[in-house]
Amino acid sequence: MRGQGCSSAAAGFGVAASRDRPDLFRREAFGGLYYRRRDASFHAFDHAQTALFHLAREQSLVDAFPAFERRFGTDARAYAETLTHWQQQGFIDDGFRSHAELRDNPPGWRAASAPLITHVELTQACNLRCTHCFVPVMARRSADELSVAQLHALFADLDALGAPVIVLAGGEPMIRPDFLDILEGVAQHRLDARLCTNATLVTADNARAMVDAQVRCFSVSLDGPDAATHEHLRGPGRFAHAIRGIEHLVAAGADDVHLRVTLTPHNIDRLADFAPLARSLGVSRVVFKPFRQSGEAGGADDHHIDRRVVVATAHEVQSHWPGDAPPADFFDGMPTPAPAFTQLIPAFGCVGGTTSATITFDGHVTGCGPTKSSADWTLHEHGFAEAWRDAPTLRSWRVLDGNETCSTCGNVASCRGGCRVRALGKGRTMNDPDPWAPCGDEAPASPTSAGRSLTVL
Repeated sequence: MRGQGCSSAAAGFGVAASRDRPDLFRREAFGGLYYRRRDASFHAFDHAQTALFHLAREQSLVDAFPAFERRFGTDARAYAETLTHWQQQGFIDDGFRSHAELRDNPPGWRAASAPLITHVELTQACNLRCTHCFVPVMARRSADELSVAQLHALFADLDALGAPVIVLAGGEPMIRPDFLDILEGVAQHRLDARLCTNATLVTADNARAMVDAQVRCFSVSLDGPDAATHEHLRGPGRFAHAIRGIEHLVAAGADDVHLRVTLTPHNIDRLADFAPLARSLGVSRVVFKPFRQSGEAGGADDHHIDRRVVVATAHEVQSHWPGDAPPADFFDGMPTPAPAFTQLIPAFGCVGGTTSATITFDGHVTGCGPTKSSADWTLHEHGFAEAWRDAPTLRSWRVLDGNETCSTCGNVASCRGGCRVRALGKGRTMNDPDPWAPCGDEAPASPTSAGRSLTVL
């Protein structure tokens, strides 16, 4: 009855950045989810654990044992082991009490009561034109972008739901002149934000402002360890601009700055060279991710790389990665399910619409940005909580039928058909296999990261 880890895709946020924001606990149909601020992780509790948590908010759990034993039949040894484990995890204090804030959400329909992670596209405008970008970027900002007031209202909804983990994305989010005003809402509503940026617009001044606004993680796109490799995908002069932006973030005291590398045939043989670069920059880690064919990269077949090549290269790079360099994480691109008793992840499909949501730049609420549809509910007509619970397009993500190929594959239990966007990017349907998935006789082996299960960003 200890409580099981439930990947939020946000794991790895800096410890120091929690800054006195309380942990959260929210009710779920299976029991509850405990959100631990120090590392931005969710932990699934069954009904008995949830009842025990509520007792911990009212009294010391040492005194609560007789009543809990009568209700659930727990023996003293198992109870003591649970209390020790919960103290070690930070769920309760030395007095065996919990100070986490409670969110009493109505149960979700075949999904969590609120997302574990919410991607917020601030804009589709970008100052770069990267040939491998999975977003259909624009040269100029759209008049349909959500306003600062609308974004602040969204942030308030997420705080009320106990869904504090957000990813601020684009386009390039920093291209908005009101970007720092948007961050005021992030801080006001105690959200734990990750900023995805190309870093070319980062200055010493706005780096300090972002750190002061408590942005917890900076995920910087860097697709080569040198100018030639990076600029093959992102354009001339962009490497130096990105490096300067990273240096500003590190100098400003950002807790977690990591390099995000999209794997393509153009950089797959240069991965080991990121180690000395990461060390010299003082970043926290290097994250390698598979290419996803959508958006600007919809027709970019020359960027695709075979899964087996990536897995083999990842194992080779990991085995020789220097111990004094920031760690290297290889994200497989397959969904990581929550513990089975939660029944949060459907038999077929990814985390979109069940534990992950995307708000597009113009307010669509969807499972993932590239699947945006005119049938989506938007924040112009509905509140976020209502859309998450009842929007037909989101509900459709939760009841995908899959296909005969996947249903007879021995790997379906581990990959669940994979990423829906990659399937659509190859001209397939939401019920078809992800072309990246380990299908048929291929072993579902994946690159590992310091002994951790892989998660999907």
